[in-house]
Amino acid sequence: MEYIQYSLLGEVRDKQHYSIGQFLTNPVGEKVKVTLVNGTECIGFWDTYVENNKLPEKIKISRYDLDEEKGKLRSSKSIEERILTKDIVKVEAILYSNPRWEVPPTNKFKFIEKK
Repeated sequence: MEYIQYSLLGEVRDKQHYSIGQFLTNPVGEKVKVTLVNGTECIGFWDTYVENNKLPEKIKISRYDLDEEKGKLRSSKSIEERILTKDIVKVEAILYSNPRWEVPPTNKFKFIEKK
């Protein structure tokens, strides 16, 4: 499994290759794009705690119930997707991409533009 972590501006901060039973990082709360063996991409916030550097059988990705055009939440419920770890070929994460770090809420995997 390939793991790439970017800065908010899109610069690569970390790049690793892990075996299925190993995961030496913990991107909890970060915006991620998870690519599966069939080419499907799942985008959302990593919502699975990594304990003892091992991924569980399934990971959880959460998204906002969000009106993207207005940047407003439709509800406080999150949309969750569970993914089999064995189906993951790549995880890309954006460091400090959670709105708790004052980043606008979005379900898109995008970087901040330089001003």
